[in-house]
Formats: sequence, C-alpha cells, structure tokens
Amino acid sequence: MRSSILDQNTIMYSTKNMFRFIILFISCVSASTLSAQLSAYSFDDCTFVDQSGILPPAIPTSDPSCDCGLVADGLYFDGNNDNMIFPTEIDSLMESDFTISYYFRFDQVSSRTDLLSVRSECALDSFLAVTYNPINDEVVFELAQNIGNIQTQNVPLDPNVCWHRLVLTKSELFYSLYLDDQLAVTILSDGIVNFDNNARLTLNNSPCLAVNLDRFNGWVDEFTFYRRALSATEIIANSLNPDKITTNDTTVVAGSPVDIEVGATCATGFSWSPDAELDDNSILNPTATPSITTTFALMIENDGNCNTTDQITINVIDPNDLDCANLLLPNAFTPNNDQLNDRFGISSKFLIDELEYFEIYDRWGGKMWTATSKTDTWDGSFNGQSVNTGMYIYKVKYTCTGQEFVKVDNFSVIR
Repeated sequence: MRSSILDQNTIMYSTKNMFRFIILFISCVSASTLSAQLSAYSFDDCTFVDQSGILPPAIPTSDPSCDCGLVADGLYFDGNNDNMIFPTEIDSLMESDFTISYYFRFDQVSSRTDLLSVRSECALDSFLAVTYNPINDEVVFELAQNIGNIQTQNVPLDPNVCWHRLVLTKSELFYSLYLDDQLAVTILSDGIVNFDNNARLTLNNSPCLAVNLDRFNGWVDEFTFYRRALSATEIIANSLNPDKITTNDTTVVAGSPVDIEVGATCATGFSWSPDAELDDNSILNPTATPSITTTFALMIENDGNCNTTDQITINVIDPNDLDCANLLLPNAFTPNNDQLNDRFGISSKFLIDELEYFEIYDRWGGKMWTATSKTDTWDGSFNGQSVNTGMYIYKVKYTCTGQEFVKVDNFSVIR
C-alpha cells in the first residue's frame, strides 16, 4: 500500500540500514566505481536522504508515495504535482565531470513528459534537459551552451522494457546519454556550459511544465550521483539489470544443473515456460536441469500495466559425445573496454568437472594471472596495469570424466 512520506524527508538512516546499503553497493560496483560515488538517494525506508551522508536530503515539493522499488522501496509520482529537487551542492559539482544514474518506470503517459532537467527558466540559454515523447516512443536529450548553440538528439526507447535506466555522463565537453545500459548518444559542447546560478537539478520539475511538458507519472528508484564520468564498462557492471535474466546462455553435460538468476525486480507476477525441468517454477531464481537443449522464457508482470520477457538457452551435450582433450579457449582477445571480447576465459566450461588451475604467462615465463574457478576470466592486466600487445601463454589443468588433462597453448592480446 502506498503511504505518504513527505514528513520523513529529513530522517537519516539508522546504523543498521546504513550497513545494509554499504553491503549492497559493495556487491554491485567495482572498487573504482565505489570510490567515485558521491551521493546515493536510494529512497529505501521511504526517505530522501543521501546515504553517503555528504549532501542534504533531496526535497519533494509535493507528496510522492512510497511504493515497491527495485531495491526495497521506491517513489511513485502521480503525474500531477509530485516532483524532486536535489540540493544546490550537486549543481556546482556538475561544472566538473559527473555521472547521474537512476531507474524509472512509466504508469500513464500520453504527452511529452519531463524526466530530468537543469535549468532556471523555460528559456534557450544554458540548460540540460531529458524528456520523453510517447508519440514516437523516444527520449529527447537537449543541451544548450547559450541561446545560439542548442543541440537536440532524439533516441528511441525500447517499448519492451518496463524499468528503464537513465545514465547521463559528462567527460570534459562530452555529454553522453545511456538508456538501459547502452550508449544512446553523445553531444559535444563547443565550450563549458555555465548553468544559471538559480538552475537546479530536478526530476519532474522543469520550468517548461507550464509551457509544453507534463509531469512524469510512474515509479523512480536508486538515484545516484558520481563525481566523475563512469565508463561504459562500469555502467554495465553496476547495473541492477531489472527484470532481466542475468545468467548467460550456457552449455552443460546432460544431467548438470544450472542456477538461473534474475536481476532486481518489483514484479507482481511472473511465469516460466517451459517449467517442467525447473526445480521450482514458483520462484524467480530456479535451478534448471534440462535433458535436451532448451530455451526457458520468463514473463514478468509489473503492477498490471507493463509486461516484459527474457529468456535463456541451455545447450545440452550427451556425455558420450564429450571430447575431454578439446578444451576451447580463444586465440586472441581485445581488452579495450569496448564491451566486445574484453575478457579471456575458458569457452567449453562444460568439459571441466574440477579445475586445478588456469594460469597465464608472458613469453618470458612470468606468471601474469591465475584462477581456480572455471568461470573466472582475465581482464588483460597485471598488478593493476594493462599488459602490452603481444603473445601470451595459458596453461589449464583440469579433470574431465575422472581423467586429468593439461592444455597449454598461446594467444594474443590485441589493443
């Protein structure tokens, strides 16, 4: 049940809740991302406080409701007066590099809708705005350095997604918009955008509401502000993956179980298909033991107004067809943070019953990396530094169907 939370906006988290928050973020983000974190308005326990304790609470100028969020509680904006204004301290920080990230889900939207803005008035001078146009199902990103230099980019929004993630980064003069963890567009400003002293970072409170915008109607959760521009890899790494199956397609030997994991959700209903070879079809994270190659589909229902689906394919191999000596690894990889072929690991994991070690050496015999889990992968670094382009050697000792095997070969690092 939704409840009023306006009177709680200055209540700080208890020690217990702060500890829960810290554990959550350590599990979600890398060390470098965590060190960049400045403010996190999670809206858990129906409060508006910055969980880092650095900044003052955000200010709701109406009365948004407390409702189900992706992680504990979230906010529901009614589309009439509900909105959120963030403290002035964030506005000054936006003169330097930054990242803004939050999740949202529409309820009822029929006209152009305000999502996020930094502006003091509905004029064409020094502002940043993100809006949604339901007619074309697209997000509109606007950046104005001054009256004569306004840039606008329209990017499609996936209609098959319920919970969307909006990420906005500034790196020097480059302003990038990410939608659902994918880079949507980058705008290069001709110079520094000096926002008016009265401009505020707001959700659903643009000065243009009286002119050509409606207020957002729907759910908002997990608003985070970082004091640097996160990379595309970091954005993906700390995603909550709402309503998505996070377990990758895989290959197993017949009879082997696969644990299926699903990201954060506020689902009010769901169903699996097929469900006969799941250990429990009434839970979101079942274990599958298919006898043949099977694609499992998950349908998630959100509050009756949005359904979304995802799927995972589990390829099944007959144990009589195994070639235990044919352990497969790539002959090259490109660790350049473009999200393609960025890590080096074992492809045919299904061959391995037990892994004694997986080691990587440079061409002079120096050990660069080692692992004892068949799912571990190498990122192309040694002691925190990227290794040079060139030839490297891997050595894998493992057990398959009760026999020990050692695979040694070379591969290339390409940058």
